[in-house]
Amino acid sequence: MDIDTKRSISAGVTKDGRLFTWGKNRNGVLGHYPPNLNVLVPRRVDLQQRVAEVSCGYQHLCVVTEEG
Repeated sequence: MDIDTKRSISAGVTKDGRLFTWGKNRNGVLGHYPPNLNVLVPRRVDLQQRVAEVSCGYQHLCVVTEEG
């Protein structure tokens, strides 16, 4: 699993391309509903494509899909 973390958000990508996020979901930055609800246990983000890489910033999260 590829994991990245910054300040109060964390994300991980499994070997099969699934994305999990946890931490402070301020303004929905983690991709979970409802926004502003803290996520204490890693939750899967339902995406249409497989994720290759993830990077966390102070107030954002970015992924690169396997399709680029």
